[in-house]
Amino acid sequence: MFSSSILTKLSIDVYSFDDCLCLLDGRLKQLTILIVRIYKINYHSSIIHTIDDNLPHLKCFSLICYEKTNAYDNRVLPLLRRMTYLEKLTLYLRLHDRNIFVNGTHLHREILMHMSQPHTFIFYISTEIEINDSINRLSDNDIQQTFTNIGYHRIACAINYYRKSKAICHVFSLPFMMWTDDEDSDEDQQQNTYRNNDQITQRYSNKGKKDKCNCRRECSKRSCCCFKFGSGCNTSCGCGTSCQNMFNCLDYFFGEDGAYNGNSCFTKWLIKHAKNADELKVIDRKKLHQSIMQSPSYRKVRKDEEFADWIKQWCKISEYEEIEHIQKNFRMLLSDDTSNYYYSFCYNDRMIFDINILMVFTCHGQNIEE
Repeated sequence: MFSSSILTKLSIDVYSFDDCLCLLDGRLKQLTILIVRIYKINYHSSIIHTIDDNLPHLKCFSLICYEKTNAYDNRVLPLLRRMTYLEKLTLYLRLHDRNIFVNGTHLHREILMHMSQPHTFIFYISTEIEINDSINRLSDNDIQQTFTNIGYHRIACAINYYRKSKAICHVFSLPFMMWTDDEDSDEDQQQNTYRNNDQITQRYSNKGKKDKCNCRRECSKRSCCCFKFGSGCNTSCGCGTSCQNMFNCLDYFFGEDGAYNGNSCFTKWLIKHAKNADELKVIDRKKLHQSIMQSPSYRKVRKDEEFADWIKQWCKISEYEEIEHIQKNFRMLLSDDTSNYYYSFCYNDRMIFDINILMVFTCHGQNIEE
């Protein structure tokens, strides 16, 4: 594996947690910033790793894994405890097969107390546990209080109970970040991007008169404040009937049976691919839809009752009904009024679950001042 005595910053995608550990065995002695996106955090390893003692030069570490893992306690925590000189820690983890939720008390005792000089902790951690009628059901406030008790106030949480067998607790720092995989952006640049995403996902943010735009050139430039919020203009705006804000034309994707905004990821994608309404309307909807259906994770969505019904109808419709049915799929996956899934252009074209939770995150973060 590659080694260097001068490399100070590394952002990398690896397959397994073992690959991550190999980067920290001393071959990159001057590394101060390490951003690792891991496909899989495996529970067992046949490899014996030697970690550079306390990693004295490492000041900033990001660990991101989108797949669920049951190896948090026996693999991730021991590594984090070795990083005693960290100043900035970022975690995105989805845990399962635990007996209890990860909360503020746990993070303080098991991670933060082992860092001698932490000043920034950014995280999203979900914990999935099995439950039964004998287990006391915790509330959002119960989890929130564990952070308040340690003086950590810029967080939010949400607990979802699924029937009588499963519960998922989401805890996250504020403002909530929309996690991306941009290879050419460093962590600080990503942080700014996420804050912009928080702003762009404020739902119907231009509906009130105080948020109207005062454009006199029909919103022909992308500086229109409505455009910046990812929203169409309204009757209180000053742009007139010939407004060119492309977000007025989202019925091209979502149909005309309701007023929909795009979710933050789709909005960001549109801004990259169209400058105005005319360019938006030449985007090939069938090609976009085909790309979504070919996503590696689309098979997981098929288990959902709503999507199963959509697929059943899709197999029966005529050619003339295709666009209408595609728009229904777009409403489920690309709008801000979604099902339990949404299609992410950021996460390597994968399906990300629990968009309702992500919207809760954004709502929590809207009024947070830096």
